[in-house]
Amino acid sequence: MRKYALWTGLISLLVSAGCKPSREDYRRDFVKGCVNRYAKDSTVASTEGRKLVESYCNCMGDKLNAKMDADQWRTFNKSGDTTLSEFRNDLQPCIEDFQKKLLTLPPRSAEN
Repeated sequence: MRKYALWTGLISLLVSAGCKPSREDYRRDFVKGCVNRYAKDSTVASTEGRKLVESYCNCMGDKLNAKMDADQWRTFNKSGDTTLSEFRNDLQPCIEDFQKKLLTLPPRSAEN
């Protein structure tokens, strides 16, 4: 009976550990949310703009992923911190690149 309980406990532990979201899962969720925040922005409403936003959000996700483990991601995502101030220096290259590339997008009225 003790052997059965030990095996059941071990299997439960392995299953619960396998279901815990990884850093990559949290990164993916962050990127998806970031892209969705720009979905209604008319400045990036074109195909080129969408690609630019995806690149920007992936850049930020990569930078944050390099700084955080899964537990830190979970805390960060739950905090609703939209300022990202703690990571401003790490994210600055992504921000600058995005702003520079935004200037290359054709005006929305020119696409019609």
